[in-house]
Amino acid sequence: MNVLKLNLCNSILYKIDGEKAENKAEELRCFELDPLEAQSIEPQADKLLGNLLFHGRASGLNREGMEADEREMPAGRYLFVQTRENAARDYWLLMAIEAQKTGLWERLHLENRLFVRTLFEDGKKVTQIFRPYSL
Repeated sequence: MNVLKLNLCNSILYKIDGEKAENKAEELRCFELDPLEAQSIEPQADKLLGNLLFHGRASGLNREGMEADEREMPAGRYLFVQTRENAARDYWLLMAIEAQKTGLWERLHLENRLFVRTLFEDGKKVTQIFRPYSL
């Protein structure tokens, strides 16, 4: 697994609503992470994820300001891992753990949040992991 450092220059907005997303819609889930497991070099996968903070579908990429039914993946620094498939939860958790190990090894200050994004590229589903950090 390749863990990359990514500088997201603009926030991406996601609409929160009760409707089921379109089959090929871009979606984002944001989880809080268990504070102890989120800073461990050997986290327990079954204890790493905390509450789901939000789940949304792509809203508008370049619009100023958020509406009440929107959340964002804010601009900033992220550890990034991607797989070109529709990864099951167990697999994207392994991706998140690899990103965490890399970040801790590099002595980055990892935030206790995890973004899991799914989208379509070339007609195939892609799963991406974003873990915010600071230097």
